Amino acid sequence: MSRYNLKAIAQIEHGGFWIRVLATLIDLALLLLPMTAVGVLVDAQRSRVLEGAVIYGVWAAYCIMFWSAPWHGTPGKRICGLTILASDGADLSLGRAVLRYVGLIVSGAVILGPVLVAFTDRRQGLHDLIAGTVVLKRSALAKAAI
Repeated sequence: MSRYNLKAIAQIEHGGFWIRVLATLIDLALLLLPMTAVGVLVDAQRSRVLEGAVIYGVWAAYCIMFWSAPWHGTPGKRICGLTILASDGADLSLGRAVLRYVGLIVSGAVILGPVLVAFTDRRQGLHDLIAGTVVLKRSALAKAAI
């Protein structure tokens, strides 16, 4: 069930490309120390594949957990005043968050996937289109509450 009427939100209130880049950089900075520690511990075992898998798994868990949590986004998105919802205004389920993450992998593989944010009406990257999600400015939600 939708908690927000997204038709009431103007395009200007969607999270744009550069603010989303900043949010991702903040998230990477927040995870730098724990991921470095994991990398050092795993490197002691001399397994680059295991090191990569663990670091990748930590990033995936971090994103999926926060996207589907009541915060509706990672700490970086929160700091930047952004929130992630389903395109119909509903909260993200765990399944939709996983789909968004899989879409993020596909989006990154295509390289231009994230760049779509700068050119689509609702500022959606390929991963958002795949998962049916939108990134909004939190300030817009007060205007869209049902």
